[in-house]
Amino acid sequence: MARRMALQGAEVVGVYELMDTPSGLRRSIVQCLDDFGIPLELSCTVTRLEGEGRLEAVWVSDVDSATLSPLTGTERRVPCDTLLLSVGLLPENELAKTVEVQLDAVTGGAQVDDALQTSVPGIFACGNALHIHDLADYASEEGEKAGMSAALRAAGAEEARMAIAPASVMVGEGVRYVVPQQVRQGKRVIFSLRPSRPLRNGHLVIEAHLADGSKKILKTKRVTVAVPAEMMRTPIDVPEESGLLSVSVRLEAGGDVE
Repeated sequence: MARRMALQGAEVVGVYELMDTPSGLRRSIVQCLDDFGIPLELSCTVTRLEGEGRLEAVWVSDVDSATLSPLTGTERRVPCDTLLLSVGLLPENELAKTVEVQLDAVTGGAQVDDALQTSVPGIFACGNALHIHDLADYASEEGEKAGMSAALRAAGAEEARMAIAPASVMVGEGVRYVVPQQVRQGKRVIFSLRPSRPLRNGHLVIEAHLADGSKKILKTKRVTVAVPAEMMRTPIDVPEESGLLSVSVRLEAGGDVE
C-alpha cells in the first residue's frame, strides 16, 4: 500500500512496525519501501492522533520488544494528513465453527491431518481458511490437495489408511506453528511452518518420537535465513514405524547438519 500511495503521488513519510522484525516478505520491503525511499521503523507504533476535523499529525513511540508497550520519553510528532492501518489477517473459520471443527489456537484455522481433513470426518480445509499464506500459489496447491483427498474419501480409496491412528505434530524450539497438525505413517507430507523468531545460519530438525521412548531424526536441513514473516515449507517422508506417537519440528541455531 505504501508503494501504491507513492505511485499515486503521495509523499509517504514512514511505515511503523510494532514488532522488532518486518512483518512483510523481504522482497516486498525492498520493492515497496527501499526502492521508493520510504523509511521503515521497527519496534514503533502510533500512540495518538492530532487534528480538528481532519488528521494533521500522528505521534509515534518506540515500544519495548518484550511487552510491546510504548516507552516513555520516545514519543515524537509526525505531520501528516493520512493514516493507513495494517491489522493483519485471520483465517475465515465461521463455517468451521458452525460444524464444530477443532481450531488451532495459533493459526486460528482448522486443525488438519496430512490429507487436510479436519477433526470432523469428511470436512477438509485449505488455503487461507487453514492458515494465512504468503503466496497464492501455495494456497492453490493446498486446494488441489484437499480436493483430491475429498475425492479419494468419497470413493472409499483411503479407508484402510485413514483407520490408522495419526501421530501428532509437535511445535518445538524456534517454531510458531506447523501445518498439518497430524500425520500418518508411510506418507510424504509437506510441512508448512513459521519461525517464532529470526534465525541465521541454523538448521531445521524433524524428529520422530516412538512409544518405546526412543527418537529418530527424520530430517535435518540447513537454514541460512528464517524470519517470522515468511512461511517455510519442507517435504518429509513419514516412516512406517510401529509405535509412532508424534513428530516434532524445531529450528536451532548453529550446529552441524547431516
